Order: sequence, then structure tokens, then C-alpha cells
Amino acid sequence: MIMGAHALRTAGERDLARVWAYARQDGVFDSLDDLRRAWSNAPWTVQVSDAGDAAILGRWRDHLPLVAVTALWSVERSIPSHMAALRAVVRAQGFEDLISPFVAEGQDGPYQKAGMHVVHTGVTLGLVHRREVERHDASDIEIQVADEGVLEPLLAVDILCFSDFWRYDVRLMREFLSADRVTVARRGGAVVGYAMCRVDRGHGVIGRLAVVPAERGRGVGAALLSDALRYLCRQGVHRTVLYTQAENEAAQRLYARFGFEPVGPRKHLLAFSNIDTERGSGCCT
Repeated sequence: MIMGAHALRTAGERDLARVWAYARQDGVFDSLDDLRRAWSNAPWTVQVSDAGDAAILGRWRDHLPLVAVTALWSVERSIPSHMAALRAVVRAQGFEDLISPFVAEGQDGPYQKAGMHVVHTGVTLGLVHRREVERHDASDIEIQVADEGVLEPLLAVDILCFSDFWRYDVRLMREFLSADRVTVARRGGAVVGYAMCRVDRGHGVIGRLAVVPAERGRGVGAALLSDALRYLCRQGVHRTVLYTQAENEAAQRLYARFGFEPVGPRKHLLAFSNIDTERGSGCCT
């Protein structure tokens, strides 16, 4: 364990301005007030060292006893000890395991040195908008902008489409409904899929695309994706990115049809225990 200046401790209020300087640059919080609110609700989720290291922790999913490292600012040599210290912090709070931040493939050595191992691999895809996005319509499908009135149907779609590890809980779904543009695809009034997108620091982000198994292969995903991309173009973005599982070939074929290409190295999530990230998984994005 790291002793002295680099040892992590729970942040005090006077530490928050320093943490905010990191968080603002990386888009972790929208404002210092948001950081202060998170710290006030759970001070242990903000860890700092006297040498300038900092880490942000957050509940992964409310239905799982896992905590994720949302962000870590540290020199590489300190990462193994920081992971061990953060694991102790989350266990003291009653959680079972710690999930690493997304780590570029080839840069996960310090996490493995801490005793963590890869539980997920994903890819980032990017699209440069060189022309107007073609509209895609699916037969008998209506695309609508969503609000909290469709919270329960969205959660039901997630259960059908994603593993327990990836599906959203009520808290997260409400956050995305508030912060992102969420659209639903309806057939005969029933929600059969949805998409999430947003503008983040000048570029577009596709945060989620899900279609229930019975509707796949019928153009619903293409309709949702084209609607999201057309919206992002109207916001003036020239580049859109998304993240998906490395083994999700069906989703990657859909994105390739729209011009998405791999961007940068693959990303890993690591954990100390043998977490099954795919149990109950469908093949959505």
C-alpha cells in the first residue's frame, strides 16, 4: 500500500475545488455544485491524496452490489495500490466488488498487478458527418421523443435486451431521461425499442440503442439510429461516437451501414472477482 503523500483518503470540503479542476476537464460532473452534492450525499465516493491523486466512485447498478471507479487521476505506478485501497473503501460500505474505469487495451497492466482481471472488452466507434443522414423508416413503427411516462416500458425493454450487469435501474434511467434525448419505437402502441443520444463537448454520443428480440431484423434499430443521427446533425455536431461490446457483431454491422468505424484501442473493464457481465444478455448495444 502507498503510504504518505500518495495514500488515498476521503475528501474534505476543501479538497473539492482541486477535484473539480480534474472533473471539469474530463466532463465527469457538470458543475462544482454537482460534485459537492455527490460528496455531501456520500463523502466516501470522492477520494484524494495529499500528492494530488483523486478518484471518483459511483454505484454501478442499484440491483448489483458493485461500485465503479468513475474516474481516476493518478500516475501509473500508484494505480495498483489505489485499486487495493478503493476496494477496501467499497467493502467497508457493504459492497462486494470494485469495477475499474474503462482502460485501453494494453494499458491494464497496473490493474492486473493489483489482482484485477478483465471482465469485459468493448470497442469505440466513430462517425464523421460528411453528408446528411438518410432517413430510415420501419413498417408500422412510430418514433417518439420519450419522457418519464415511459419509464416502466423502457426498463422492461432493458430486461429483455441486456444482462443484469448492463441493464439500467430506475435511478439511471431517470437520469438519462432527464439529461439525454431519448426516443422510443412503438408498434401498435407498445414500446419495442429505444435510443439515447446527447451532445457532449461539441460531439455527438449514442448512449444506447435497444430493440426487443421479437422485433430485430425488421428495421427498428436502423430507424432509431437514423433518427438520433439526424437530430445530432441538426445540433451542429460533425462527429458522433458510441461504445459497444466487442463480441456484439450484429450491432457493429448495423453501425457500419451508417459509416461508423473503430476509433482507438479496445477498452477493458476489470474487477477483482469473477463477475458474469453477460448472464441473461441479449444482443443489443
